[in-house]
Amino acid sequence: MAQFNPDVGDAVKFLPQDATGEVKEQRWSCRTALVSILMGCVFGIALEKSGVYRPEIILDQFIFTKWTMFKTFMTAVATSVFVQAFLSTIGVWKPAFRATRSEFVCGDCSCGNVRGVASTVVGSTILGIGMAFGGSCPGTVFAQLGAGMWEAWMTILGGLLAAICYGWFAPKLNAFIYWLPIKYSTVDSLLGVRYWMVAIPLFLVVGGIVALIESQRYWLVDTPNPTNKDVSFLREDYWPPEVGGAMIGLLQLPAITFVVATLGSSSSFMVLVTAFLRCFCRVEVQDKAGFKPFAGATWWWQVVYLIGAVGGSCLSATTAGHYGEVKALAWWQHFIGGILIITGSRLAGGCTSGHGISGVSQLVTNSMIAVPFIFGGGIATAFFVKAVCPHLWWGHFN
Repeated sequence: MAQFNPDVGDAVKFLPQDATGEVKEQRWSCRTALVSILMGCVFGIALEKSGVYRPEIILDQFIFTKWTMFKTFMTAVATSVFVQAFLSTIGVWKPAFRATRSEFVCGDCSCGNVRGVASTVVGSTILGIGMAFGGSCPGTVFAQLGAGMWEAWMTILGGLLAAICYGWFAPKLNAFIYWLPIKYSTVDSLLGVRYWMVAIPLFLVVGGIVALIESQRYWLVDTPNPTNKDVSFLREDYWPPEVGGAMIGLLQLPAITFVVATLGSSSSFMVLVTAFLRCFCRVEVQDKAGFKPFAGATWWWQVVYLIGAVGGSCLSATTAGHYGEVKALAWWQHFIGGILIITGSRLAGGCTSGHGISGVSQLVTNSMIAVPFIFGGGIATAFFVKAVCPHLWWGHFN
């Protein structure tokens, strides 16, 4: 059983079996739906304006020729850490912060440190491979769809197929999923200190890295086209990736305050396939351990959030005048990529948003393990395909 420090331990009272339903059901209401869709709109705008959703930007990051994705991601992490460090010290926000953190660690859907080391490492590597193979992750694919890249539907279809397979066979994978459990669920538990004592130094280090990279490589160098300087801010082609990353990180504030959750994307695929199997295939999902956690209304906020991301990305691309101009890979690359990113996310217990932004900012040990392997899988795959068959990937962007 994972060890908890005082910042997390007090929140475990939100999670006993007889109280879990009460806490989770508070997530779904008209207010939750409204907040979720507005959050999604901001998320979609941030992804589109930073350019990080573009397949070529993702692939070029993995071979270190463009740094947009890294700057956006690291800024989102730094901002998320700052927001949660703030919430952890303010009395009115402490219960919500502790509840979301506790559930990430031991909840059956967020699947933070419920996962063992082996499943986290393998799943994160597969997720990274899928990102490089298909040029997207579980969150950016919805921004691609909103910006008029219709091949994104193939990524989504591949992801839904993977979600069905994972849900069906998850019970058979339990021995592997829970293999090599981690004793200390969070870094601050391991060190025996309060959350903010680690969070603030992490914020300074990550923010400093972003500032250093930006000082050495100006953001406009990595944009596909120069930003229009004679138009309003919303109509500009691109914004600095640090702006997009900060917008994403700040979304943790409404997520924790109103939804009692942290940012994530991959669980939405499980929610959708669970609803499909129950409504159209008459599958008793309550009897299927892989689908049961997603059968209620708890996680529908994430689906609404990603629908909002489609709308936000569409608005951003349309106002800038480049809707439908995103260059895609071949349909089969997006389809296979979709299978890989959701398979990897489910095995790892989180995606680039869940583990990368939320988990790292919450100092979850599994997330700290996951992120290097996500990037490692993507980097290895990108360099491999660049060496063996570059025309099948980068040839689409010429």
